[in-house]
Amino acid sequence: MEFDAPVDDVDVEIIPSAIRKRPHMNGVFYEGMRANACSIVGLVRSRFEREHNDLILRTGSSTDNAKFNYAWCLVKSRFRGDNRRGIEMFQDLLASGDRDRECLFFIALGYYRLGEYPNARVYVKRLLQIEPRNRQALQLDAAIDKLVSKDTLIGAAVVGGLSVIVGLGIMLLKKK
Repeated sequence: MEFDAPVDDVDVEIIPSAIRKRPHMNGVFYEGMRANACSIVGLVRSRFEREHNDLILRTGSSTDNAKFNYAWCLVKSRFRGDNRRGIEMFQDLLASGDRDRECLFFIALGYYRLGEYPNARVYVKRLLQIEPRNRQALQLDAAIDKLVSKDTLIGAAVVGGLSVIVGLGIMLLKKK
């Protein structure tokens, strides 16, 4: 199952199906559009947030669809606090058993955006157990591997560099 839009790169913004099903919203035509987070999230976040909060005020709870759409906006936000809140909302949806594959993907993507690669890896691996050929999950997994290996190399270089400096310092102290 693909999640809404083709992905050439993990950072490509994914448009939730609730938006894509509406061909015209707020004066902007979305059909087939692969837009960045600023344009789409900026336009629809307030709508989804209002819909989610109105449902809570009127009925005491939100629908899974309203919660999903709002969580998507939060995960795609440039603010870390929003990302965390979106991840929490997707985790609640995951616990309810609705839209598991999408929730797993967006939780992994949220953690990826936060730079919490071990957490992102846990959720993307869970998704790949359910759907091993999911192209977006495979791309996200590869991106996580690439960044983790890069961070490992940088960490090893820092430790190696510090070892050399400490070794030289000890040698200089012994010479005195």
